[in-house]
Amino acid sequence: MTENSSKKLQTALFIIVALLAALLAWLIYSRMGAAPKPEPQGPGETPEMPLARAIPRALPAVTPDTNYNFDDGLHNPASAEHPQLDDQGAGIASVEIFVTDINGDGKNDRITRTRNENGTAHFYYEYKIELGIGGEYMDITPPNFRTIEGAECSLQKIRFIFAPSFRAIKISRSWQDSWDTPTMASRVIFNLVGNELRAGQTEPLQEICNVSELF
Repeated sequence: MTENSSKKLQTALFIIVALLAALLAWLIYSRMGAAPKPEPQGPGETPEMPLARAIPRALPAVTPDTNYNFDDGLHNPASAEHPQLDDQGAGIASVEIFVTDINGDGKNDRITRTRNENGTAHFYYEYKIELGIGGEYMDITPPNFRTIEGAECSLQKIRFIFAPSFRAIKISRSWQDSWDTPTMASRVIFNLVGNELRAGQTEPLQEICNVSELF
């Protein structure tokens, strides 16, 4: 190979290497330019969730369950009636009678549960407890033996327990400012003594909105 040919080969190789280097540099620059640049962050922001640019998400609408899936201990009524409400949706909505042996004397006793509507989201269940004695029913219901129900919270609920012996638990709280303002709740347990349903001591529990959560 002549000296002149050698110089031409070296020049060609140099040009090829320079072109490859330029192509590599262009590729690296293009990839870096395509990457998103981080935006300035405000106080308390993180790259994952900038506070000022966070998109608010609408919460799903919640339809309150006015009975809160609460179990008062009464199941399988022996009879049930559903009277017609008035034009405003007020009146007695249902009357259910539960037959059971409350005092263990082998005779049927009964508990009547009546749902009263007033045309709003507020309603109440009223209970009547009767012992079957001498072929007749004797009413032994304590005073104020009913629930207090609101659209958001229950202020008073009652649960019946049948084993190992009959008793009723009432948890209630007072209304203050609004239906969903928590106040101190208390519990009273009623025990059957002879033919009388007697209230025990009142036990303070905690401040709460819906007393159903305390059973």
